[in-house]
Amino acid sequence: MKRVLMLFAALLLSAQPLIADALPFNLAVDNMDIYAENALQRQIDSAALQEAVDIENSLKQSRGLMKRYDIKQTNDYQLKFDIIQNTTLEKTKIGNQLKEYGYRIAENANFLAARKLYLGALSAKLDCELEQLKFDHRQRRFERDKARYQTGNISELDYLLAEQRFLLSEQALQNARVEYDKMYQKLTVHLNGEVEVVAESPRVTPLQDVDYYVALANNRFDVRSPQLQIAMIDLDLPYYDHPKYLNRSDILEDYEALLRDRREYAFTEEQNKYNIEKEIENAYIDIAQTLLDLETLDEKRADVKSRWQQLQDFYVQGMIAEQKLDEISEAYKQIDNAYQLTAVSLNNKRMALAMATSVGPAYE
Repeated sequence: MKRVLMLFAALLLSAQPLIADALPFNLAVDNMDIYAENALQRQIDSAALQEAVDIENSLKQSRGLMKRYDIKQTNDYQLKFDIIQNTTLEKTKIGNQLKEYGYRIAENANFLAARKLYLGALSAKLDCELEQLKFDHRQRRFERDKARYQTGNISELDYLLAEQRFLLSEQALQNARVEYDKMYQKLTVHLNGEVEVVAESPRVTPLQDVDYYVALANNRFDVRSPQLQIAMIDLDLPYYDHPKYLNRSDILEDYEALLRDRREYAFTEEQNKYNIEKEIENAYIDIAQTLLDLETLDEKRADVKSRWQQLQDFYVQGMIAEQKLDEISEAYKQIDNAYQLTAVSLNNKRMALAMATSVGPAYE
């Protein structure tokens, strides 16, 4: 169905050649380079786990040799040795978790950036369709006025005014096509491929309570990152907590620095939770308002459509001029465009809310 709509739009506008390999938006996003790059990086991260195991095993063997040959170690060297030997694997796992959050954030950001460009391209395309409709109407009226002028039924001034309206409409259509080409080019460059630009149904399912989304945010990078940093510090702290280490001023300074870092990460976590809650509340209010706007536009669209159908009957009966029918059809197209753009805007905002509440892909 989408490809049929794409074909119809291209034939209607004549603004862009048909693109045989254009993909639906979600498929085009899936083909973005970032997903292949992140998949490769995840393989590298997985290999790092085996490297960490090898490091710990190697240090255990070294410790055995030192004990066997009675090789003494200084306290600071022994502390570092113990920490590396016993925490490398766990720290690598935690590090991989942090990287995974980073990959997902990058994927989300790329997706939402593409969605904004998609909205811009759709807006430009709908403008093209509206200007095409206006142009068709003015061209038809101009051809009629031209014939009337040639037969002496209207003045030269009336003819020149009609010609001016026609030329202005033609220029407006050309400008709209140029703008669409520009916006479409930005979208395809971002996606690194051709994409279908079509209207979509709004996601009008009711929102959950705002507390529901705030609770989901506990899985967000801004919260999990300081938590995981604290987890890595907590792996080290038990090895410091021994009299033979803490009586050394240099080791004691390192220990106190770890405690200080831990407090700072805990504060950062609470501050981020507060900021995220405000961000979610604002996004929630924005979506709620957009849902109301969409409902209002839908009602207006239905009213204009009903009026349009009524005027069509009047026109058939010879009760109104054709120009009145043209005006109402343009009005309907204009409000329908507003509805279609608001629908996509709503979907974008709901995806942004999904990203604000968790680190999963915004399109899931």
